[in-house]
Amino acid sequence: GMTFASDADLSFAFSDNNASYSGRIMYDISERDLTFWTNELQRVTITDDGKVGIGTSAPDTQLHLSSTGTSVIRFENSGTQLSDGNVLGTLEFEGQDSNQAGVRASISAVTQNTSGGTYLKFSTGNSNASNAERMRIIADGKVGIGTTTMGETLCLPHGSRIKWNSHGGASGARSVAMGNGYQGSAAQDNYWSLDMSNADDNTIDTAVMTIDNLSLIHI
Repeated sequence: GMTFASDADLSFAFSDNNASYSGRIMYDISERDLTFWTNELQRVTITDDGKVGIGTSAPDTQLHLSSTGTSVIRFENSGTQLSDGNVLGTLEFEGQDSNQAGVRASISAVTQNTSGGTYLKFSTGNSNASNAERMRIIADGKVGIGTTTMGETLCLPHGSRIKWNSHGGASGARSVAMGNGYQGSAAQDNYWSLDMSNADDNTIDTAVMTIDNLSLIHI
């Protein structure tokens, strides 16, 4: 290969016929940084420890974007005949743990129809389970957790429960939950209940209100 040695900064310059150095690649001897220039302005910096800065000469992370306006990262699917289910872009989070290496979480933008609609898909991997969809926000803003069928603003699958914890007081930690399905302290299928529970072990103490499968209210 070719080696260039110097006690001063090294630079490869690209000029036009007017000898204006519109582009260059420069190596800073003292900082040991590699920089890329266009239109006589420094655009990209690679530091001696491998950090990359775009719009900044002092990146703080592996990739650091800086702008006087709004910094934007764009993922584009350039296909002109997109159909339902085409992925526009994905942001993946990967680990190399010996127990489960690979992508452990991701966020994807996916076409929802052929009219420009798009939904966001949030996926995670639990323990040895593969990365799978857990939540979806569809084009009109509806949110589904554990379900991909959303008829209302927030949708959860059958058997789901929503819980609020409260701490302190004479009786210790408590919680209020609602969802399928308790009558008193006994689980009931096709019931909806608002109940009190022990926040420490999730034990259901009693259902404050229950709506049964006949739409009768029990208090």
